[in-house]
Amino acid sequence: MNLDLNDSIPVFVVSLPRFAERYAYIRRHMTDHFGTGFEVVGIYGAEADPSSSTAEPPLTPGQIGCALSHLAIYRHMVDRRLSHAVIVEDDVILPANIKSIIAEAAAQLGDGEVIQLYNWSHDGAEFTTSKSVPMTGGNLYFPTSMKSLGTTAAYVISLRAAEGILRVNYPVRAAADNWEFFFDEGAFVTGRALLPSPIGLQAYETTVLPSAANSPAKAFVSRVARLPLFRPLLEARRKRIIGGRGADVEFTTAPSLLPHVAPLGLGRG
Repeated sequence: MNLDLNDSIPVFVVSLPRFAERYAYIRRHMTDHFGTGFEVVGIYGAEADPSSSTAEPPLTPGQIGCALSHLAIYRHMVDRRLSHAVIVEDDVILPANIKSIIAEAAAQLGDGEVIQLYNWSHDGAEFTTSKSVPMTGGNLYFPTSMKSLGTTAAYVISLRAAEGILRVNYPVRAAADNWEFFFDEGAFVTGRALLPSPIGLQAYETTVLPSAANSPAKAFVSRVARLPLFRPLLEARRKRIIGGRGADVEFTTAPSLLPHVAPLGLGRG
């Protein structure tokens, strides 16, 4: 495989300058890995046009902003006719060999496919070893159902899938990481996940859940988090929670019902 990542695979980051710590971190981190070969996109949900979301029940402003940010990247893909792109959010911790991992994933990406480079499902996940594809440090697995795919922390997406999600999710009807909804709506054809994930997450406080003004519990946590004495304790707690994700992943030999799409051959020399 002969692939110059910066020339062949557009890399996008979802982040907002108003969240200064996260924004500064991810710009440094991405520069270390990609130099200037990435773009930052962010939309603040609280300032978005109310008509930009019709979700029922309503999503939080953070969820709307996150969804709109990913949709804005998909629009960039469509406008530029980008065959595929890598999208990460501003709390990822990328490994030293992330370029090689992305290149391998891109070479396997099918038309209308999404490949999760980091995956976590709230309700647990089940994947099949049938038709798994070896990659550096892990394998690409099909989920037994789309309920097993979750988060938009880091993924590779094809143009066809980006077009499909734009079609079904603007105005925003679902959170950016609701892959099951998008699949059921026919937005994309299939999806896989790289397991175990080579990507970690920073222990940042979420910017997607209800704001402190609307949640007394979150307001209390936010106030405590600002105190030097308690911040390390809260960060340690978040790290434990993040570290425990994926512990409930199960594997089966039964084939997935999801279709296998032939790779587009991206990045092959």
